[in-house]
Amino acid sequence: MRILTKFGGSSLSNAEGYQRVKEIILENKDRTMVVVSAPGKDSFHPTKMTDLLMLLHAHIEYHIDYANLLDQIYQRYHKIEQVLNIQSDFNQAFNTFKEALKKGISKDEIASRGELFQAILMSAYLGFEWVDAKTIIKLGYDGAIDNKKTEEAILNHISNHQKVVIPGFYGATPDGSIRIFERGGSDLTGSILCQALKLKRYENWTDVDGLYVIDPKYVKEAKPIEKITFKELRELSYRGAEVIFQESLIPLEHSDISLIIKNTFNKDNKGTLIAANVEDKETIITGMTASKDYVSLTLTKDSFIPLSNILKQVFELLNTYKIRTYHIPTGIDSLSLIISNKKVKDVYFDLLESLHKIPGIQSASFEEDLALIAVVGRNMAKIPGIAGKIFSTLGDASINIKVIAQASNEMSIMIGIKEEDLDRSMKTLYHAFYSSTS
Repeated sequence: MRILTKFGGSSLSNAEGYQRVKEIILENKDRTMVVVSAPGKDSFHPTKMTDLLMLLHAHIEYHIDYANLLDQIYQRYHKIEQVLNIQSDFNQAFNTFKEALKKGISKDEIASRGELFQAILMSAYLGFEWVDAKTIIKLGYDGAIDNKKTEEAILNHISNHQKVVIPGFYGATPDGSIRIFERGGSDLTGSILCQALKLKRYENWTDVDGLYVIDPKYVKEAKPIEKITFKELRELSYRGAEVIFQESLIPLEHSDISLIIKNTFNKDNKGTLIAANVEDKETIITGMTASKDYVSLTLTKDSFIPLSNILKQVFELLNTYKIRTYHIPTGIDSLSLIISNKKVKDVYFDLLESLHKIPGIQSASFEEDLALIAVVGRNMAKIPGIAGKIFSTLGDASINIKVIAQASNEMSIMIGIKEEDLDRSMKTLYHAFYSSTS
């Protein structure tokens, strides 16, 4: 069974990381496909490589001398090459990059070189071939993945018996221009490859032992999640969990692929298994996550104006300001919208003025400093009283709930509270459901 392994930047920040990765690869002959991210931070390197490359682009854009910065980027890879005595094409690739900088090169292409150089070095170190992501990840001019062309390219360039290393994070548009994904996009590269090649196992190696029921910053002894479905993990990711890039789960959700999150620095830990379906009828709450810095925008309207008319115009207005809505509690003549405070700050007065111009809106007000907690579990719907226990647990702790929402499939419950109550709320909920089993 062929296995794809993806290694994040923290796993490959230095030569020691390369050695750990090689040991992991050689432990299992089925680990024949490797996707790599650019080097991350470590104790000697306080800045991620992608950030250095973005800074390089800024130097060029504002006509600032970048010689020292470029040398810093070069030395980061060169040291790995020297320490491990790797014979590779890195110098040639870097010289090509230097010449391209003089002629003019896009921001996306500059940012993508972190993964490219990493793949060149890693392929030589493992004795694998390397395949440039631009030849297999095909994008439209809008940056969206062209699934049909991508699958054809992958099947044409990668055979089932090849041992290959592929840089993550980017692809190419029809004219050959490099386009990068959002941060964390190397996870998506791995998912696309698994889907096209119909692989059964995808190992995502990072710097944590897997997922936890709750972020250990709230509860140090948090219970690990052994198994979770893609739907549950997408729900947690949507609500703020940051272990894996959310968009990377979509190609896997309706497949037979199992994704396992493993720790490069603790390779014997079994990690967290993620699959379309998992055998587990006992777990009630699979996980809970939280995110801060929200506001509640409350609108009241004239009773003779249909709510649908108001909603349509409000959504169009928010879309103009690129403000995303997370929840919409409604009353007979009122509605509230939970939105990001970060997005509102810059347009606060313009937004209020625009809202008051919508026919039928009588008043608009903001309540700030809200936090959202998402409680997720595939088995919650099967057990009566779970929502009641959540609410009574918080009520007994004198925590006031500002917002309540439950998904129609009853897989998740979202609670809005004041930010000042967040830490206590998370601890209280965790111990209510896990104190006897943690």
